[in-house]
Amino acid sequence: MEYGDLSQIEEVDFSKYRTCRGAANRAEFESIIETIRDPNSSEDELDDAINEGLWDLFSHQYTLYSSTPLALYLILSRITKAERIKSDELSKFIELCKSRGNDGIFLTEQELLANQEGKLPIFSIADILRKYG
Repeated sequence: MEYGDLSQIEEVDFSKYRTCRGAANRAEFESIIETIRDPNSSEDELDDAINEGLWDLFSHQYTLYSSTPLALYLILSRITKAERIKSDELSKFIELCKSRGNDGIFLTEQELLANQEGKLPIFSIADILRKYG
């Protein structure tokens, strides 16, 4: 697997990356993260963001996807350490990414080929944790 340069992570086209449910969508990721972060989110909104976001799109049944490092990056770069510690679900998600690491990222044959051709950089979970964690 060829890893992307973290200095370019902000410029990637999220739609080229995959979640459990299909193409990634940066606006959807940011909305999920903001809902988790927002103390005014209703219980239903928070449950949806956690269950349908963190535990479905980004890490369905403990499988990580090509978009998972992007989600991890957004979480770590947008949510303070104090906010992450307060959220048991965010802490568990970060720990899952850390424990599964890059070996836990499942790429389809198409993604593997695109990665080998330099068209789909996969960002290293370890590098993201080191830089933003």
